[in-house]
Amino acid sequence: MSLLVLENAGLSFGDRDIFSELDLRISEGERIGLVGPNGSGKSTLMKVMGSHQALDKGKLQVSRGARIGYLPQDIELTSELSLRDYVLSSVPGRSELDEQLEACEAELEAATSNGSDDELMMELATTLSDLHERIDHFERFYSEHEAMRILGGLGFEASDRDRGMGEFSGGWKMRGVLAALLFQQPDLMLLDEPTNHLDMPSVSWFSEFLKRYKRSFILISHDREFLNEQISKVVSFEVEGLRSYRGDYEAYKKQRAEEAEILANKAENLAREREHMQKFIDRF
Repeated sequence: MSLLVLENAGLSFGDRDIFSELDLRISEGERIGLVGPNGSGKSTLMKVMGSHQALDKGKLQVSRGARIGYLPQDIELTSELSLRDYVLSSVPGRSELDEQLEACEAELEAATSNGSDDELMMELATTLSDLHERIDHFERFYSEHEAMRILGGLGFEASDRDRGMGEFSGGWKMRGVLAALLFQQPDLMLLDEPTNHLDMPSVSWFSEFLKRYKRSFILISHDREFLNEQISKVVSFEVEGLRSYRGDYEAYKKQRAEEAEILANKAENLAREREHMQKFIDRF
């Protein structure tokens, strides 16, 4: 199933075309490396897919219910939450469930004190049971233990967890945003140079995390070794447009070299034909 589809997408800044007539389809479970020269439009395309940049033409379609997570190269973070709360609250719906649970418990307590009828008491008890079940689901998949494991893997100390996000430097804020993204487990992660602010132990941990990740991601990285370890498909900005190649980064380079050789041979053969025709014309 396709998670995200771009059709005939075009975007310009001033008189400069970033891309035009671009088509791209991202399916479940794909591990994609997005490559191309600097300034070719890789980061801009990520912003478009993350709904942080509107298209001038064409359309972006996201599968119903699919969750897209986006990590840009630069962030503007103004959160006053602690690191722990920032990561835990990043999962959509958890805070709403906690509020609903608190309200339902208060309503049930009031109904008990007022001697309400059995039908209302049963309805509130059923609602309370359903809320606990939904919260149990969150605890299994989005537990605080898992959040702390991710923070530890990205280099945070236990003493950092209750510090406000505003206390951290830019690089550590970026790690906090990455931790929240990994904790959310979105259906498609858009990762723009995610290792820029990581040290070697954190890169190693992050690499193992991505290898186990079962959902889709698109990765931009200048670290070719890291990129090569993670991906099974390359989407590349080439002079002839956006192209797709199966395999890792090394396989992509080999396929491009073969294509270049074929094109060079075609050009050489065409030049020979022209030369032959010109001689024929000059002679007759």
